[in-house]
Amino acid sequence: MGDLTLDEELFLISRDPESGRDRSTVGIDVPLAGAVLISLAVAAAITLQDGRVVPHKYASLPRAHLQDALALLAESDRPRKPSHWLNRLPRKLSLQETIGVGLAERGIVRDERVSFLGVTVRRFPDVGPEPRSSLEGLVAAALTGREPDPDPRTRLLAGLLGPADLVKKLVERSERRDARKRATAFTEETPLGGEVAEVVAAAQ
Repeated sequence: MGDLTLDEELFLISRDPESGRDRSTVGIDVPLAGAVLISLAVAAAITLQDGRVVPHKYASLPRAHLQDALALLAESDRPRKPSHWLNRLPRKLSLQETIGVGLAERGIVRDERVSFLGVTVRRFPDVGPEPRSSLEGLVAAALTGREPDPDPRTRLLAGLLGPADLVKKLVERSERRDARKRATAFTEETPLGGEVAEVVAAAQ
């Protein structure tokens, strides 16, 4: 998976490799914001206190959009619940576009603009099979149980695929029921995973 951050990994899996469209039926914004918050939590840049997100000064986050997210949290007049940021971060930081452009600059996806009825949208199809192939292989093995003890990072990512409704994109139909159960278990052990699932369910 190289130097991809958790949110970049989730973004890559969420796109159709050829068209570059979001292939999550529930939309990727909230799970993507969840991945950003989880990345900040793992880096000790935020903590949860009394169910609210508390930002901390941190100087070595690996991506500019993570720094921007932390700065936005710090600008708030008071600590707020994760659900607030799960809805706000995608709008304020244009997460899909920001992450997609960052991956395009590193040659992982292409930054394409498509116009339809006067509206221009950005899409991010893959440049080549990697790193998607390796990434999806690891996550699929975790979801199907072929890898009985996946590493913590793979568990985090697999846990986000449940709320994003992306399990079916990686697992054959005959294995999806058990895979969704594993994804739910991973979600429950993931920091903020429950909040992501609740916000997605509320939006639906």
